[in-house]
Amino acid sequence: MRIPVACRALAAVLAATYGVRRLGDGGVEFRVTGDPPFAARAADPVLRVGDVVVRRYRHDGGALVFTLPDASALRDGAPVSLGWEPGGRGRLELPALRLQAIEEAQPR
Repeated sequence: MRIPVACRALAAVLAATYGVRRLGDGGVEFRVTGDPPFAARAADPVLRVGDVVVRRYRHDGGALVFTLPDASALRDGAPVSLGWEPGGRGRLELPALRLQAIEEAQPR
C-alpha cells in the first residue's frame, strides 16, 4: 500500500507516503518515506496506528521503518500518525490503515 499525503510539520511542507508489509513471523513492517527524506533527529519517531504505538524503528536510506512484532491488534480504518518523542511535536497525520492493502511477506 502506497499512500501519498501532504502535511505541514514544524513549519515545513512534507510529502510522505507509507507502505505496510507482513513479516513471516506474524508481525508487520511500516515503511514511511518523506520528500525530503527523513534525517536523523535528537527525538525518536513514534508511529501510532489507532491505539497501537510503534517505537521500534530504524533509518533506511532516508525512510523510517517501524516494526510491529504482533499485528493482531491492528484494526482496519485505524488512524495513522507519525510523531517525535517526547510529546509528539510535529505530528504528521497519514491516511487510515487498510488491512486488505498490506503486502504479503515474500518467501526467502
